[in-house]
Amino acid sequence: MDLLHELGHCAMKCTNDDHMIGDEHRDNVMSVADGRSSLYRFKVEGFGKTLDTVIERRPDRLAIYGYAHMPQMFKAQRRIDAATLPNAEQRIALLSLAIEKLTSAGYIYIGMDHFALPEDDLARAYANGTLQRNFMGYTTHGDCDLLGLGVSAISHIGDSFSQNARDLVSWETAVDQGRLPVWRGRHLDQDDQVRADVIQQIMCRRSIDIAGIERRHDIDFNRYFADALARLQPLAEDGLVLLERMRVNVSSRGRLLLRIIAMCFDRYSNGPSIGAPAQYSRALANLAEQTHDAALKKALSQLSRRVTALAGDLTKINADGLAAGTAALDSACGRG
Repeated sequence: MDLLHELGHCAMKCTNDDHMIGDEHRDNVMSVADGRSSLYRFKVEGFGKTLDTVIERRPDRLAIYGYAHMPQMFKAQRRIDAATLPNAEQRIALLSLAIEKLTSAGYIYIGMDHFALPEDDLARAYANGTLQRNFMGYTTHGDCDLLGLGVSAISHIGDSFSQNARDLVSWETAVDQGRLPVWRGRHLDQDDQVRADVIQQIMCRRSIDIAGIERRHDIDFNRYFADALARLQPLAEDGLVLLERMRVNVSSRGRLLLRIIAMCFDRYSNGPSIGAPAQYSRALANLAEQTHDAALKKALSQLSRRVTALAGDLTKINADGLAAGTAALDSACGRG
């Protein structure tokens, strides 16, 4: 806490706290390192105390991420007993508590996992429509190069992404030999950049400016994205998006499914498809985490289970059920 205060006296324009919910052990102990803290083992009371400490610090921005348990990718996670991790209901309770406490303390809920004070640039960008998103989350500097330092860090420079070695030995060896410790990378081709532009508009503005996309990338939008628009059609029929001549708008109910809408334009995911129940169910469960309204939680949780039962067929989802909860979600998120 003293460090954050000192940074404020040193002309640091913004301080950011990243918090992860749903990690393993140590009851209510909060470990703090490099501006990040992890809550070990689920306890709402303990997390509430952590939030009170954070509110006392009053950082300009906060990112509260759900812990992703992927032991098949990260060897260290194999030591974690998955049975001790919070279940979906407990994760909802944690994030709901965060939304309730932080918005009550004056923070603006930017969306997904981000919060900011009203005078912060992120909140201002959210209000004036200039918000951007990169692989680290929402930002006001999406057009800047991003240089990642350290083990596993990701860089975004120009039209390329690169990631450093994920193990310390390989990273140190490269640095000691005077080499860049880059493990892998990808050059974005023109198609990647066009789609990134579209997805950025969906995630940050909930609207696609077709004329702007055509002008910037010299394409015929309807021809270029014929397959994407076909994948988008069932969502339009359910009232999740509104297809206009020169604009695609996300409806109030569609705002609950931004990731699924964006998937229609992602060539690597092949868009929403029949037979992917876990994908939809997980997305809906995450949506439930955005509110502390008991009725809306219940409705979204039930819908999540129903999607699984429907084998992921989005066309069979009762969209009216989502629309009924929109007002409650807005209220819970401080949006109206």
